[in-house]
Amino acid sequence: ELLAASFFCSRQIAECREYHHIIPTIAYQLAHYSCTFGETLERILEQKPDLASKEPATQMKELLIKPWDAVIKTKKFEDYSPVIVIDALDE
Repeated sequence: ELLAASFFCSRQIAECREYHHIIPTIAYQLAHYSCTFGETLERILEQKPDLASKEPATQMKELLIKPWDAVIKTKKFEDYSPVIVIDALDE
C-alpha cells in the first residue's frame, strides 16, 4: 500500500479548514501519483474549468470518480492499493 494523497484539516490554517478544498486537493495529488489519473483529470478540467467551485458531490464525481475509473481500466494498481488519508474532519 502506498500513500497516494492526503488532506489534514486544521483550525489554524484557513485553507485547511475549508471543506471545499478537500476534493480538489486530493485530485491534484492523485494527478501527480498517476499519469492516467492526471491526463483524465486534465481533459475533464478543460471542459469544466469551474469544478473547484462546485458542490462536493459534483467535485467527487468529476474530480475523483471519473479519473479513477480511467485508472482502474489500466489495471496498473493490481499489486497494491493506493491509500488516501483525510484527517481531522471534525476540526
